[in-house]
Amino acid sequence: MVNIFISGIVIFGLMQNGYNFKVALTNFGTYSTWLFWGIGMFFHWLGVFGFNSIGFGSNWEEKN
Repeated sequence: MVNIFISGIVIFGLMQNGYNFKVALTNFGTYSTWLFWGIGMFFHWLGVFGFNSIGFGSNWEEKN
């Protein structure tokens, strides 16, 4: 919900600066929040569950 709200604000701001909706929708600024939020969530997940949770721990060969 937060990312949708922030993207809406970015689109609204770009449209106020003279961009049309299609250009505002395809602007990198619209999706940068989603990208960086996702990267941050991935590293938070690694911090919580550890590197072993993605299958590359010391015993990853025995899990097959």
